[in-house]
Amino acid sequence: MGYRKSVRICGRVSCVPAILALSGCMTVATLPDGQPSLMNQPSFQERSQFVISAVPSSGPLTYKPLKSCRYTSSSAQGNVLPHQGHGELTVRRVRDRLQLVDEDSDGKKSSFLLSANGKIYDFNIADDKGSRSTTDNSSAAEFSYMLPEYVPATLKPGDTAATLTTKNGSIAGAYQYRGVVQRNGSPAYLLDMMINVQNNPTYSAVVAGFDVVDARSNLPSLLVMDVGNTKLRFEATCSF
Repeated sequence: MGYRKSVRICGRVSCVPAILALSGCMTVATLPDGQPSLMNQPSFQERSQFVISAVPSSGPLTYKPLKSCRYTSSSAQGNVLPHQGHGELTVRRVRDRLQLVDEDSDGKKSSFLLSANGKIYDFNIADDKGSRSTTDNSSAAEFSYMLPEYVPATLKPGDTAATLTTKNGSIAGAYQYRGVVQRNGSPAYLLDMMINVQNNPTYSAVVAGFDVVDARSNLPSLLVMDVGNTKLRFEATCSF
């Protein structure tokens, strides 16, 4: 399956800092369900293969406790060396909040304290050098693509499921709900990662990636961002 209705646009595209920043002319292709996409061809094809049932979500998207999610991840951007890794996520209830713990393959642990709909109250991140980032010196906006703060409402196709913001609080894009799909034999919600396009008369936002959300946990089962030389892929298998 190739690109459909490919056109060139010129304008500035913005998204969360350190995730995506593009400028100049880019090729926009139309996905089978009519969405304009900037994704590179392999990810465009993968997104195109999902059979979407355009029905509302079963209720508001909220995170839930789970025993374990084993994941693999890869990322690359510009001239930075590609990174690959794997690890395990666990989610447990702490009073009226949830604690998500991420232990990577090197045994380093990071933790997030969040509300059921994903508002991050506190986090403690281990990096490759062994130092840590906390709410004192970093921004939760950088993690909104992986742990989005969902709107507290049942979603209909085309609704905004979560907003992507920059460090200064401005809106850079959003996850838009498309409907229900199947992944590994289980129902999931398909969210398109829409990034804003400025100074362009044709498109106000385009698809830069997608999030296949496990309907049982509302965590990503598959998360893909693939535009230009910015690439991210996250896959998880969870037990409950």
